[in-house]
Amino acid sequence: MKKLIDTVLFDLDGTLIDHLLAICRCYNQTLREFGCEERSIQEMRKLIGPTLPEIVAQLLPAEKQSSKEEFCQKFRSLMSATYLDGLKPMSGASWILEGLKGMGKKVAIFTNKLQVNADLACQALGLNHHVDLILGTDSENEGLCKPDPIFTEKVLKMIGANAISSVMIGDSYIDMAVGASGGLLATYAVATGTNTREELLVCPHPPSAIFENLFELGKSVFGLL
Repeated sequence: MKKLIDTVLFDLDGTLIDHLLAICRCYNQTLREFGCEERSIQEMRKLIGPTLPEIVAQLLPAEKQSSKEEFCQKFRSLMSATYLDGLKPMSGASWILEGLKGMGKKVAIFTNKLQVNADLACQALGLNHHVDLILGTDSENEGLCKPDPIFTEKVLKMIGANAISSVMIGDSYIDMAVGASGGLLATYAVATGTNTREELLVCPHPPSAIFENLFELGKSVFGLL
């Protein structure tokens, strides 16, 4: 399989970086300010993956849905002020990115995180040095987000790749849907983020394979040492 793959798309949160504690802290502070019940880390882990407005729509009770935009603005403000607090790479993140580049693969980070935040996180952890492209959501992308096939088509075009020789690596059902909707060669999951192995196995578009971490994936799929 590794000979057929020339391009690898990586999700960011839960796949290459662990930003969960900072995200939970800011969501819960915002929930308190809006008079809503706080959520546990386990609950928040399940929500991460979609865009911010989609997550907030799930967090807010029906009677507060009209405050969704204000909630998003407050959350973004809190995250901007403490963005790098607690941010850390997933085990094996730099190793697999550097290894794939050493094999001559095209590598992109493909995320529903805002572009500015994705850039900031990757620069802080040095992941930007090992990839050809970081593509997140913002107004320039016309509100596109994963798993919209138009967004997948855009990232492939920007990196000069074909779907039939590209794979997606992620931690959630959304990442698995990218492969199915975008016509990719394969999707690979790591059970390090949003969805458990059991949940990934029964999601609408199950991955080609599931791995416990990036080291296991890199060795098994790409033969990295």
